[in-house]
Amino acid sequence: MLRSLDHLSTELAEKHPIASWRKIGAEYGISGAMARLIATGYDPGKKIRQKLDLPQSATVIVILGNRVPDGTQVVNASQCNCGQWYVPNHPRRLKCFVCSPYRGKKGILK
Repeated sequence: MLRSLDHLSTELAEKHPIASWRKIGAEYGISGAMARLIATGYDPGKKIRQKLDLPQSATVIVILGNRVPDGTQVVNASQCNCGQWYVPNHPRRLKCFVCSPYRGKKGILK
């Protein structure tokens, strides 16, 4: 059964006055320091989430209706003259990839 991180955080915080962080962590199969961090609101990584049977976290950032894959870092989105929104791969790119596609390197045989 998958539980939520908020529920686990509250559960760990309630157990602390009774037992030490080391004992609480041992109950869940994690270190005492990690148990304390989770109780104070820390968002654990993939391995700890799997060990605690928590759902995997996914951050999806929506930029004007377009989806950005999890783990992608985006500073801003620009709008082309054609009206299409795009994430530029270089500061001098002024048009979207449809209006101005990548031409490749010159001198390389295809």
